[in-house]
Amino acid sequence: MKKGFSLIELMVVIAIIAILAAIALPLYQDFTCKTRANEPVKQLADVKAGAAAVDDDYDAALTATGQTSFIDQLNQAFNCQIPKTARFTFTGAATSNTVNVVVTANAANNPSCLSTLVFTYTINRDSTTGGVLYGVTGSTLTKYVKSVASTDLSGRI
Repeated sequence: MKKGFSLIELMVVIAIIAILAAIALPLYQDFTCKTRANEPVKQLADVKAGAAAVDDDYDAALTATGQTSFIDQLNQAFNCQIPKTARFTFTGAATSNTVNVVVTANAANNPSCLSTLVFTYTINRDSTTGGVLYGVTGSTLTKYVKSVASTDLSGRI
């Protein structure tokens, strides 16, 4: 008697593998996009910690650095290290109690799912408690980077 697999058995195994791959691939791509989209949020964690240590007016602290690049101003004023990366561009502005960092994905260096990603990360000093509130207040792709209203900031430091 010959031992081995019949053609039908092999075709069934291949069909099962194809079905599993069809389910797993989109989930993996979604996971990859979500992870990449949240890289800058994790990098901005240093900024919120540094902002808590600044007693001054945020705008004055940034302009006092003498730096022209917004990212260099943040790194120096808030004693943090946001890396300059080809995947994302950081721009923004500050007022006395608020720093808004606008993160824009560079379509050429990201997967196509992130080609239109732009979000604003807001750090706000609560004038009544002195604590620092932070969060993403605007996102073009809320599927990957969740956002809240600027009045609903949380995460006190």
